[in-house]
Amino acid sequence: IEIILRKHWICYLPMTLILIMVNAITFVTYYMISTYYSGLLEVEAGRAVVYLILSVLLLSGWLQFYNQFIDYYLDVSVITNTRIVDVEQTGLFGRTISELDLYKVQDVTSEVKGFWRSLFQYGFVYVQTAGETQRFVFENIPNAHAVRKQILELVDANRRLHAKEIMTEDT
Repeated sequence: IEIILRKHWICYLPMTLILIMVNAITFVTYYMISTYYSGLLEVEAGRAVVYLILSVLLLSGWLQFYNQFIDYYLDVSVITNTRIVDVEQTGLFGRTISELDLYKVQDVTSEVKGFWRSLFQYGFVYVQTAGETQRFVFENIPNAHAVRKQILELVDANRRLHAKEIMTEDT
């Protein structure tokens, strides 16, 4: 294993901020109800409705956060000295795994566009092949330009090794 790629941590930050906001809204709402509508909490039915609504809000926020975390953490690309393996988590129970031999790589391109991507140095890496899968796309990868350079070096080394193996088979 030469390189393990995951999305940049900054891509997960918006979901974390949304979770913090949902939690804050829930607790502020409970505080407001208990302060200004305390009679509502004294009635058993009112208390049950308030707890139910706020619990559903909290639970939905945490479930969405967990779903996004699973997608963030389980999307991984592994680059070895012979191939590229891309594991894409699709939903909670779906996974797509793509594999590519390095000697089939024709072109590797990196792209960093925009203020935030330039500031935090993350972007896209595109690996072009002639096979069935026309293009591997690694999204929001930290240090995209350096990763592109590493992949190209691995491709060159793999091609030299492949050429050497073919020559030894011929003799």
